[in-house]
Amino acid sequence: MNVPARRVDKQTWRIEPEPGIDTIVVNYKVFADQTSPFSSELNEQHAFFNSANLLLLWKEQRDLPLTLEIDVPDGWSVATALPEGRRPNTFEAENYDHLVDCPVDIGVLDRYSFETGGALIHVIVDGTHRNYDAEELVSMLEPIVQGHFELTQDVPFSEYYFLYHFMDGRAGGGMEHRSSTAIHRSFAPDERSVASLAGVSSHEFFHLWNVKRIRPAGMEPIDYFQEDYSSALWFSEGFTSYYGDLVRHRVGLTSREAYYGSLARQIRTLQGRAGRLELSAADTSTLTWFDTSQYYRRPENSFSYYNKGLLIGLLLDLEIREATDNRFSMDDVLRYLNVEYAQKGLFFDDDYGVARAITAATGLDLDDMYTDFVHRPVELPYAEHLAYAGLELLDLGGGEFEVRELPRPTEKQLRIRESWLGGD
Repeated sequence: MNVPARRVDKQTWRIEPEPGIDTIVVNYKVFADQTSPFSSELNEQHAFFNSANLLLLWKEQRDLPLTLEIDVPDGWSVATALPEGRRPNTFEAENYDHLVDCPVDIGVLDRYSFETGGALIHVIVDGTHRNYDAEELVSMLEPIVQGHFELTQDVPFSEYYFLYHFMDGRAGGGMEHRSSTAIHRSFAPDERSVASLAGVSSHEFFHLWNVKRIRPAGMEPIDYFQEDYSSALWFSEGFTSYYGDLVRHRVGLTSREAYYGSLARQIRTLQGRAGRLELSAADTSTLTWFDTSQYYRRPENSFSYYNKGLLIGLLLDLEIREATDNRFSMDDVLRYLNVEYAQKGLFFDDDYGVARAITAATGLDLDDMYTDFVHRPVELPYAEHLAYAGLELLDLGGGEFEVRELPRPTEKQLRIRESWLGGD
């Protein structure tokens, strides 16, 4: 018999079966036609499920184990971080959160893999563009993965999936998940090199720790029905950008000059946003839900917490190294957060949790500086902190900057610079 479903709001339906009915089969249609790592797509070429916008949640039974069964067309295969079930093309999830945090790609897939740190890394390529350099892709990912393992001193999974969509048409972006990432990229018809993917791949892989495991309390528990507000996205995204770029340099994928150039561009970007003197990094984190507003996105009204968060990470890292004669760094703070929070299932305070972690990990009290950097709309002291590593910041005019090495650094400056860039 048919059981009526009554719409409660834009994303909720209520089903009230008559007494005696203990099984309900729900059939529904979804328009899945968006080429994006944040959405879902089904067409004649492939299927990609970003399941949070595809699979229904039974709100009162969120913690129940679930089985996903997929009807796979002939010649296609499935790639997902979900554990395989007992039957072909079935997959098991601990609960709804686990289910939707493992995107599913189905199609004629290119598959590669490598092992490092005792973990198996799967590299999956889907999409309309297959004229890429597969050897370059794998050889690029291996040092990135190993570099993040060395940074965090942790391997929190046995298997991980890089799910790439290489498209001839317009596409871009990346989305992190607990044991995988989905990354979309546009290619020109004759383009083979995948070197430009190193940045987003490193960023999304570092999210494995920062965001997926090291989490601010404001993001827990995940609320699928309304906004989750957090004042710490400058850390969750900005520090991920900082370490994503720094690890790429440490493993030899970018030159020292290129890394200095990227820092100069980050400074140029923030200094070009007059909104930096109106909002703090914590403010822009909380207000991220206005990112689609054209008014909010104007330079005089806001800035990116990715951008300022990266620069805060840089300055705090150099401050810790300077104040402790390079005995401690932000690397130690990151490892402290991972051990004392992530591995214990705890979440740090959005406003001052990172400041407390700095004190706990290094013995330093940087609360006043932290307050300025994070909670006040003040200028960041780039030149002063870059000098700790024997670097100088040149204002070239026209909004352009250059970061370069001092010709005669002190022994301490040189020691800080080499340790910071080398990851020792």
